[in-house]
Amino acid sequence: MKTALVVLSGALALATPPGWSEVLLPLIRSGPAGLAWGYDGRMYGVENDRNKFFRLDPAQHKVTAEWPLPTIRDGAPVVALPGRIFAGGTDGIAVLDTRAGKVSEIPLPGVSVTGLAVDRANGVVYYTDAHSGAISKLVGRKTTPFAVLNPKSGRPCIPYGIVFEPRTKAVFVGCQGSNEIWRVNPDGKATAYGIPSPNSLPEDFVLGRDGKIYAALFDAGAVAQLDPASGRVETLPLPSASKLVGVAFDASDRLWFDLPARAGVGWIDRTTRAVTQYDLTRGAEPVTLAPGPHGQLYYSDLARSSVGVFAPDPAPGAGASERVFARDLYKRTSWTIKVTARKALAVDVLDAPGTAVTLAAKVKVARTLNLSGHQRFRVATPAGSKATLTLDVRALEPQTVTVRVSPVR
Repeated sequence: MKTALVVLSGALALATPPGWSEVLLPLIRSGPAGLAWGYDGRMYGVENDRNKFFRLDPAQHKVTAEWPLPTIRDGAPVVALPGRIFAGGTDGIAVLDTRAGKVSEIPLPGVSVTGLAVDRANGVVYYTDAHSGAISKLVGRKTTPFAVLNPKSGRPCIPYGIVFEPRTKAVFVGCQGSNEIWRVNPDGKATAYGIPSPNSLPEDFVLGRDGKIYAALFDAGAVAQLDPASGRVETLPLPSASKLVGVAFDASDRLWFDLPARAGVGWIDRTTRAVTQYDLTRGAEPVTLAPGPHGQLYYSDLARSSVGVFAPDPAPGAGASERVFARDLYKRTSWTIKVTARKALAVDVLDAPGTAVTLAAKVKVARTLNLSGHQRFRVATPAGSKATLTLDVRALEPQTVTVRVSPVR
């Protein structure tokens, strides 16, 4: 590992990220891939080489259970709903019942599931098929067609990566081959947006708090940023990054990414385009990123057969004026927080995968969202007043929700 700071092609390279640690899987050559945070407060993933689900308990800092996948191979994308973990692969989707500890499969002959996304409010799972360019919906165990992506360029759409946008209920999909990002509305109407970087191989997708869609461009060594309002796609290049996968936001709204060929991770300032990179242990190959509790980020390491975890430093500007509240909850609870405001408040709801939150501030109800780990609300208040924030929080399994309240500067 490096022990000093150096500058590489405009990117700041550091030793391991803050608070870094590693959880080894039970056997080497397990090939951990997709990760998802379960509603029971544990991390779940898939071991490609051993063809198994695994469960990681963050409190014990170890893998506590494994379950074989009967027939489905090459499981990579993983998502969660209450009591269930889904893994897409060749010829179907595997489903782990986290309460009963049993695995079942939804056979999809001839289908290669390369992307999974979840509408948590309605319990719908969207999945992509790399062979046909199709997007389908899974409700319970029933599958229905949703859309088929047919690029006008004549080049095939090979979909990798998909994300669900809860405000408009649209899904966004990356098309390798045609080098596009597609938006599909609930009525099935599809719109394509070209990626400026040629042959970029879009993969992992994430939704930003700003409403924009971000995608890892594997071969371009960059991140694509799509503004759905304007249809504009920008690429954020990462100096000295050869390959890039696994994008995720931390609690301070910084966009992180994996660098599997460089055995590192990093984040980009989307305003200044400055990049900070960290080196992991020798031989590491991080391939996913998933937010965890207390602002931590988790990644699966293919080469070392492990799951790494680190705790990004708070963003500059967080100080004494910021207040943090935490509560354990189950089902529905009303939670009132009183704070003194100046002009406006930023309310960040963290550590709440799949939790529905309605935020009211005295007069105006901001909105209700189904969270995927983190969401920001902005609350306008009269200067110097006592702001009363009431959160109506609904969670389907016990978990801890953290709320950070800070003045907007």
